[in-house]
Amino acid sequence: CPVHQPPRRTFELFDDTLVLASGRVAFCGPSCEVMRHMTSLGVPPLPAGVSIAEYLMDVTNPDFTDASQVAMILDAWRPADGLPEKRGPDTVPCGPVRRSPLRQSAILTRRLALMTMRDPMLYSSRWLFASLSSTFFAFTYWKARERVQSQVLPRVMLFGWTTGATLFVTVMAVAVYSMEHQIFRKEISNGLYRPLAYVASQTLIAVPCLLVLALCALAPSFLLIGFNLDAAAEICLALATCFLWGEFVAQLLAVCLPHYLLGMAVYILVMYVAFLLAGTIINLDDVFKLLQDIAAMNPLLRCSRAIVTLDFAGSSFGGFGLAGELCGPPPSPCYARDGETVLDALHVLLSSFGSEHRPMEDVGVALAVSTCFKLAQAWYLTAAGTR
Repeated sequence: CPVHQPPRRTFELFDDTLVLASGRVAFCGPSCEVMRHMTSLGVPPLPAGVSIAEYLMDVTNPDFTDASQVAMILDAWRPADGLPEKRGPDTVPCGPVRRSPLRQSAILTRRLALMTMRDPMLYSSRWLFASLSSTFFAFTYWKARERVQSQVLPRVMLFGWTTGATLFVTVMAVAVYSMEHQIFRKEISNGLYRPLAYVASQTLIAVPCLLVLALCALAPSFLLIGFNLDAAAEICLALATCFLWGEFVAQLLAVCLPHYLLGMAVYILVMYVAFLLAGTIINLDDVFKLLQDIAAMNPLLRCSRAIVTLDFAGSSFGGFGLAGELCGPPPSPCYARDGETVLDALHVLLSSFGSEHRPMEDVGVALAVSTCFKLAQAWYLTAAGTR
């Protein structure tokens, strides 16, 4: 097992020593030969009272010594230097272990899974928040469980709050991902892992965890309000896709901004704009044309519209009759009886809704936008690693 800066007495018990720096081999061979090798390169001698292990750390770490000296030591090393001709099965391997991208992803996925289980801020706290906040919203919009004319708009608003609240609390993930990035950045720069392996492992952990998050957010509304059970799987997929977009935004901001507080501030700004342009609060036909174009690619709008369409499709709303004869006098709301026609009538108030929209197409667009954020993170990590 590796030992970090062992004392002299412990170091003298080692048969072989492997010194790594910047992901490369600085020395690998018999422990008794390491000082001879270093002094032959013109490295300053071992100071009195300093252990050999501490000395090796000092002369090969660019944080403690001149980077050109470290580069000279690394360039001077040859695998045959100072090695015995015959090596036993327990001898330290001196060449770099080249792992495939798949193997790198598997190692990082296991590590991230352990970090996820040990750090409640990343997912488990959000699962709890989603359950509690959705329960609160379900009781707040308690009358929305009745599919009647007066509850059409409150039902839409309930979907908006259920989605938006959990997206906003994801801001805490920016801080977690930023600290996580500090750990992996050095390993990536040292060549231990490729950026794509890191990005892939993040995605493999995020997808199932966000599906659980979507279930936690939806369960109270299904139980208390009565969403469309026939479309439960599609509704859960749409909400999980929206959460995936928020997660990818958080991961991108965590790596490309210099401080996590700045990343959290930008994340809140992005979510605020997305929530405002989600189509559940204002009529998007009334906003500036540029904002309409932005809203067209807004994953929160796409997923919210998909969820509302899936819930309304195939259902009927009471209090209308055959031709509106059961509707109350103005300003009492009066939309329609069947869900598809209600969506068309709702278009007058909220232009982003309508029966012509296809839910899975909206989910696909939201997934494509989410993928663009993930690819941007991968590109940034790759570009930063080459600088």
